[in-house]
Amino acid sequence: MDIEEELSRHLDMFNTAPFLFLGSGISIRYIGLENWENLLKKFSDCCGQHSFDYYYTEANESYPKVAGLIANDFHKIWFESDRFEEDRVLYREHLKRKDSPLKIEISKYMRCKSADFIQEEHIQREIELMKKINIDGIITTNWDLLLQNIFPDFQVFTGQQELLFSESQSIAEIYKIHGCCTKPNSLVLTDQDYELFNKRNPYLAAKLLTIFVEHPIIFMGYSIEDKNIKEILNNIGLCLTNENTDKLKDRLIFVEWTKGRSEDQMSPRDFVISNDDTSIIIPLTVVKADDFSHIYEALSKIKRKFPAKFLRKIKDHIYELVRTNDPKNRLYVSGIEDDVDMSDIDVVLGVGIINEISDKGYQGITRYDLFRDVVLQDSVYDPKRILSIWPKLKPNNIKYLPVYKYLREAEYLLGSGESLHDTELDESILDYVNDTCIEKFYPSDQYMRKLEEIQNIKGIDDLIKIHGEEHSIYYIPLLREDNISTEELRAYLKDRINCIHYGECYNNFYTTSFRKVICLYDWLRFGLNK
Repeated sequence: MDIEEELSRHLDMFNTAPFLFLGSGISIRYIGLENWENLLKKFSDCCGQHSFDYYYTEANESYPKVAGLIANDFHKIWFESDRFEEDRVLYREHLKRKDSPLKIEISKYMRCKSADFIQEEHIQREIELMKKINIDGIITTNWDLLLQNIFPDFQVFTGQQELLFSESQSIAEIYKIHGCCTKPNSLVLTDQDYELFNKRNPYLAAKLLTIFVEHPIIFMGYSIEDKNIKEILNNIGLCLTNENTDKLKDRLIFVEWTKGRSEDQMSPRDFVISNDDTSIIIPLTVVKADDFSHIYEALSKIKRKFPAKFLRKIKDHIYELVRTNDPKNRLYVSGIEDDVDMSDIDVVLGVGIINEISDKGYQGITRYDLFRDVVLQDSVYDPKRILSIWPKLKPNNIKYLPVYKYLREAEYLLGSGESLHDTELDESILDYVNDTCIEKFYPSDQYMRKLEEIQNIKGIDDLIKIHGEEHSIYYIPLLREDNISTEELRAYLKDRINCIHYGECYNNFYTTSFRKVICLYDWLRFGLNK
């Protein structure tokens, strides 16, 4: 029996889909990120104060302490060096503590690295297979955006606090328990960060225990001796006794990467946790493999009638209804009166487009849905209904909101892009259209200084090569219109679509600029019909 079939049979024992618990080895494998030691070496070189060996010996071989020492020296350099002049403006709102500059620059580096997968054939094959797996969620200590890029429909919870105090549904979710590069100050990096994290760790372990006893958990990208994993399993072990560790039996699967291994292997192993005078044995299943393709193949065979994203939304709505008894026009009840005997009722949960039942179905749409729809173009919205609610989605303090896609689809636009003065259209839509020109999308004055330089650049790909992925969002509106390919622009926006939310992005100014560029695309693609 090969490992794919063996793992599939093992997972068939459970009536829930697995959670993945992913470590730095996954990011090293797929996007070429450094391990922790080499990452700290990279930023100790930026300091120019001392060598990495100096920090390492000063910290008595503790990487969190090394990070704290580097952060202390880097603070002065970041504020005084011309190299970081633009970043001091761009990331000002993230300056909270002395270690914030180091976390800002590490986060910036992580975001850049996250955009490019390693191009080796076997890695590309694994990534494509990973995109097809059926899982309920992911827990990770990684800071980068690899997982958001592979699973763009999953809801992200960043840090212990967000996971503990948010209404997670344990389906189609990513728990970034050590923080995320979209929120620099969330990174668990220094010795002080770890001290705070460890104080809260028992609460996190209690939260994770629920997931551990309800789902199979597949660990990947960690050494079985990893300190973080040992700490988490240790805290989970504190919630258990030897009598009820059977609840975890067969659920914990540890995938060990073994370079050059010709045949995969799957075998049991006990993980022993010692606390004072007692020891608790947690049973593990260990899979040893050089190639992860068979692991992902087994995970893709898990049967699911509906996509995880869809199930999460349904679960979220039902949870909200039970918790608040406020359906917000999203619940339709038929055939139930006050005097009906509830024992005679058959309950049917219908899933579908609510506007087939009620015209109120479009009240649940937000302006973020329109931003996503214009870029992803995967909705089934009725354009005239969108136009009817558009004025409510765009109060006076909101300057940018896509509209041209819906005007075009509703056939309110002439070929030239001028709006027909139809009586059905709200005056605010006509005002928005009449006010639209390329100058409307220009950035702030600090970027306008490069107008002449940018207008000589031939397209978005060239712009990114010169100014980088992050800063390019501010310069895109300065390109000449005939140098903006709507296909290139859409691809750029599609890869970063989560940046429409402040909570998903590292900078409010960046998020506003990102939405502005979506509106520019909306105008160029659908308004001008380019």
